[in-house]
Amino acid sequence: MNNVEGNKTNQMSSLPDSSAEKTLLERIGNAKKVIKDCRKENYFYASTQNYREPWLRDLVYSEDLLLKLGYEKEVRNHLSEFIKLQRKNGHIPTVISKSYSKLIKRRFQSCISDTEILFVTGMCKYANFCGTEFFKKMRRL
Repeated sequence: MNNVEGNKTNQMSSLPDSSAEKTLLERIGNAKKVIKDCRKENYFYASTQNYREPWLRDLVYSEDLLLKLGYEKEVRNHLSEFIKLQRKNGHIPTVISKSYSKLIKRRFQSCISDTEILFVTGMCKYANFCGTEFFKKMRRL
């Protein structure tokens, strides 16, 4: 067998069979359902069960995929919620939670932490994907 035929055989054996492909498509569908269930009005919850709050870290870690799936507005809203709560010293809350009395509680680190780095990372990801119009609007506020 020549090298070209060998490559074709290797490529064919690496293709998923129909049952594996079906399983993969089901798992992708399940993952998209979880994302949809975590989506709320102005942000995404970190989980459908245990962490039913918007965490900045979890958004930034999943942001690339969320943007590719068409959640541009939701990502922008999520980031905006954290911008609204930023302290004058630059601190960004790690998580936003609401108490039963509907008061907003913010959890901040005691010093500048990875939250601020993740916030900048998230804003850069958003700008790279969607453009900088969001920043221009924020500057006017």
